[in-house]
Amino acid sequence: MRDAAWYLAKMTEEMGELQAAYLKHTGQWRAERGPETRAAMEDEFADALSMLLLFARWQEIDVAAAVNRKWGKYLPGGAAPSGPVAPHPRDI
Repeated sequence: MRDAAWYLAKMTEEMGELQAAYLKHTGQWRAERGPETRAAMEDEFADALSMLLLFARWQEIDVAAAVNRKWGKYLPGGAAPSGPVAPHPRDI
């Protein structure tokens, strides 16, 4: 069942995979560095970001509003655009 614990576990898993891909890409791992390591790192970044966004949608978090509240003062121009919350997966 996909509940909050599942999403949190997947985010942790994807962050670990992103860390491993980054270490490989930067030569800090026992693997050769090359163009494929960059692509692998980008793929793992996409996985980690996607899991964060899926968790936000599942929890009905307005990502733009949360980023503006927490980081808006540090962003160029002051704040990111805000918009409606994406539909909950069970409503799709």
